[in-house]
Amino acid sequence: MLLALALFGGACSSLSVDEVGAGDEGLTGVPDSLPFADQSGALHLSFVAPASFTWDPATVSLGDQAQVVVADLLHDGLTEMSADGQLRPALSDAWTANADYRQWRFELGKGVEPETVVASFARLRELAADSPAVALLGDVESIDRSGDSAVLFTLRNPNAGFAWLLSGIQYSIYSEPSTGKYRIERQDDAELVLSAESGPSITITWANDDDATSQALAQKAVDGAIVESSMSMESAARSGQGLVTRSI
Repeated sequence: MLLALALFGGACSSLSVDEVGAGDEGLTGVPDSLPFADQSGALHLSFVAPASFTWDPATVSLGDQAQVVVADLLHDGLTEMSADGQLRPALSDAWTANADYRQWRFELGKGVEPETVVASFARLRELAADSPAVALLGDVESIDRSGDSAVLFTLRNPNAGFAWLLSGIQYSIYSEPSTGKYRIERQDDAELVLSAESGPSITITWANDDDATSQALAQKAVDGAIVESSMSMESAARSGQGLVTRSI
C-alpha cells in the first residue's frame, strides 16, 4: 500500500536509501527490517501522537500515520507489496485462482490457522461495517476453510486483482498478541516499546507535532521519524538525513 509517509534515518546499510530529492514519487512507510538500529539492536523513533492509541487493522484510520505504521508492524496480511511494487507472500505462502477468478485459495504459512483468517474477516465486517475497506469486500460471497491449512474466498464476480486487494493494511489478519513480526512490550502516553524475536527493538516516543519530530532528528535524539509528505524534503534537508522509501 502506498502512503504519504516518509521515514528518515541515519546511516543505513541493508536497505536502499534514496538521496533527498531522488525519492519523490510515492513516499511510503516503515521497512520490515529497520537497518539503522544501533549496535544493541535498538531503534528509537519519534512519531506524532495518534488520535487514538489503538493498532487494530479493522479500525485503523488511514489518515493517521502513526496508527498505520504501528498496525503494520504488529499485524500481517495474507499478501503484501514489496519495495519494488511486486505482490509477495505474507501470512499466505501461495495462492491460486480458478479460471474465471471467482475462487481464490490461499495456502497459509506455519502457525496461521484457517479459522483465524475466517474470524478476522468476520470481525472486520462487524467492526468496520460502514468503512471503505468493507465496501471493497462487498463482492466476497463467502470465506471458508479449505483443507487443513488454506482458506477459500468465493466472489460473486471475477476479480483478477483480488490478491492485490488483500495486501491493504485493513485486511491484515487480527489475532492476539499479533500476527506480525513485532509485539507490544510496553505502552503508555509517552512511548510505545515493540520487540521481536529477530530484528531491533523499537521505542516510539510520542511528539506533539511534526516540528517536534523534525527537531528530534536534527538534534540526533532519535534514529528516525515520520513526517507529512509535504514537509519531507524540507525536514530531511534540515536534519541532514537520507530518505528511506518502502511500501507497506
